[in-house]
Amino acid sequence: MDDEKKTREQLMAELVDLRVAESDIRKLFELVVRAKQEWEAVADSISDIICLIDDKGLIVRANLAVEKWNLCNVKEVKGMSVHELLHDTCNDRDCYLASFWPHAMEALSSGRGSEIEGEDKILNVHLSVKPLPMSYNSDKHMVENAFAVVIIEDITERNKALSALKSSEEKYRDLFENANDLIQSVAADSSFLYVNRAWREALGYDEEEVARLSFTDIIHPDDMPRCIDAFKCLMAGEEIGKFEVTFITKNGLAIELEGSVNCQYKDGRPIGTRGIFRDITKRKELENELKKKIDELERFHKVVVGREMRMKELKNRIKELEDELGKGQ
Repeated sequence: MDDEKKTREQLMAELVDLRVAESDIRKLFELVVRAKQEWEAVADSISDIICLIDDKGLIVRANLAVEKWNLCNVKEVKGMSVHELLHDTCNDRDCYLASFWPHAMEALSSGRGSEIEGEDKILNVHLSVKPLPMSYNSDKHMVENAFAVVIIEDITERNKALSALKSSEEKYRDLFENANDLIQSVAADSSFLYVNRAWREALGYDEEEVARLSFTDIIHPDDMPRCIDAFKCLMAGEEIGKFEVTFITKNGLAIELEGSVNCQYKDGRPIGTRGIFRDITKRKELENELKKKIDELERFHKVVVGREMRMKELKNRIKELEDELGKGQ
């Protein structure tokens, strides 16, 4: 009887454990489904094509960008190669994508990613094709039998922007290089991205030496705390307006500068600062000399005024004495 009771209790305990396990599995399944839905929502909102491929290079699934690119219906991509997806009628033996793919698969087999950029004459755009190895879980099971992920990006506009930027930089670099003002561009890590000829000549450094410098290497110790605070403010997107600073040249001489510094942005994020300064050392020397002269004049004025007051006092005293003498007679 006791054994029967014990068996019944064991069965009840196992049943409870099974129900708990079933509940945990259901919750886990719901989390997986939700994560999958969230991934799909994010992936489908991206303009780049994202494909999961198997170890033969065939597409397992892709995001909705394949339809936005007018390539095919997203339900039809399974089993296609990436080359077939992008170039469904391509028979060119020298096709850049066909030539690249064997090397990409070899790299993926070794756990490495690769990338190719080029002008796609069939799609009439510039493409970036980037196959990347998948991350496996602890059991080495591949996600949805996927071997790798391939990201295909239309970089046409980016290339146009880079080309325009390069042209603009070349035009303005010539202007900056021949400017009389000292111009510098400092990265977020305080290294110099660019300094112009006037800057190099004023501080006595060549381009190779500048590449090894940090902006703190050239700041006068008295100005260091103020300059570091200003740099932090600029990198936080604040404006500091007109700025005076003392730089130390390679030979240890101090030069006084005045100018403006602003923040440089890329994709909305601060990446460094750009400063344009003029050498005001001579002006400062003249100002100091003028201040000395003014101080001397003020001292002289005080002496003269003091003497005049003393003379006036003496005259008054003499008059008083004369009056007293007159009364005595």
